[in-house]
Amino acid sequence: MKLVQRTLALVALVLLFIFCVSNGQLISVRFLAWESLDLPVFLLLIFAFMTGVVLALIGQSLRSVSRSDEKQLRKALKREQKINEKVQVAGHDNSPGVEPESSVSAVAGKEGEK
Repeated sequence: MKLVQRTLALVALVLLFIFCVSNGQLISVRFLAWESLDLPVFLLLIFAFMTGVVLALIGQSLRSVSRSDEKQLRKALKREQKINEKVQVAGHDNSPGVEPESSVSAVAGKEGEK
């Protein structure tokens, strides 16, 4: 699968290069009051492409960081739910006259001993 992806990427880059070389006319980009120098079309296209790649990489890295944070929070939530279940089971299993363990820290302390 990676070979197919790399081959398609290489073909796309070759076609992009051919397109850029064929379009060497000078153009000027205007935006509001700003105007660029006269540059060949292929330079502007390469600049736009590279800007898109950089922005995509930044977005990907931010997404990766948020996923890793989410994974850590899920693990912590599961750990807390297990402790909660143990506290509830410890409170329900006691026979009359025996005090249940009322502290989460008592169960958490047992959890830490394992």
